[in-house]
Amino acid sequence: MAASPPGYIQSLMSKIINNISVVCNNVILKYIEEDIVLSLNARTVALTSADSKWETAFTGMTFYDIE
Repeated sequence: MAASPPGYIQSLMSKIINNISVVCNNVILKYIEEDIVLSLNARTVALTSADSKWETAFTGMTFYDIE
């Protein structure tokens, strides 16, 4: 039995979720345990969608029937 293609709203939501860009400025992560302290400071951390060449791009989803 073939799966039916997603509806318009589900397709639109998938496009939005797969293309969300997250940018955090001035991130400080610290791990403290007894006498050990590990710290990571980052000015900017960015998470974006990318194409096959790892360049920032809008990605579209293609749904295939799986048998």
